Amino acid sequence: MRRIDYSAREGRRFAKLLFTAFLCLTCCAPALAQSASVNKDQIRQLQQKYRESVNTLDPRLINEIWSHDTPVSFIHPLGTDDGLDAIQSDIFGKTMGLFSSRELLFDTTVIHVYGSTAWSEINWTFHAVWKDSGKPVTTHGRETQIYLRESGVWHLVHVHYSGPPTRVVKKGV
Repeated sequence: MRRIDYSAREGRRFAKLLFTAFLCLTCCAPALAQSASVNKDQIRQLQQKYRESVNTLDPRLINEIWSHDTPVSFIHPLGTDDGLDAIQSDIFGKTMGLFSSRELLFDTTVIHVYGSTAWSEINWTFHAVWKDSGKPVTTHGRETQIYLRESGVWHLVHVHYSGPPTRVVKKGV
C-alpha cells in the first residue's frame, strides 16, 4: 500500500476547510431548527383555521386556508372532490350542512416539514347535532393533510380522511 504524504500547506488547507464546515454547521443549524419551528407554528395556526372553518362553515376561512394557485383535492368516505369549488360545495356545503352545530377537535397531530411542502397526521373527534332530528352524534377519524408554502404562506392542497383503524380481520382491507 502506498502512503500519501501531505505537505504542511495541504494540511493547513484541510484544517481550514474542516473548521469552515464546522462553523457553517454550528451557525446554520440553529437557524434551520428555528425555521422548522416557525413553519410548524404556522401550520398549527392553519390547522386551527381549518377546525374553525369546519365548525363555523365560514366561507372566508375556507378561502383563506386552501390554495388558489395549485389544484386541490379532498378524499373522504363518500368520494373525492377535486378543486376548491367542489370541496366548498360537497364537504362544507352538503356534508357539514347536515348538522346544525359542529365541533371538530384534534386529538393528536404530527407535522412534517420538507422545505416548501409539509404534511400532517391528525386523529380527531367530531361532535355534531343532526339538523333533521336534533340528535347528537360523535365520530372519530384520522386525516392526512398536505400543505404547500406559496409566497411565504402555507395553504392546504389535499386532505384525505377516513374512520379510525379497525382491529377486525378482513374489515377495512
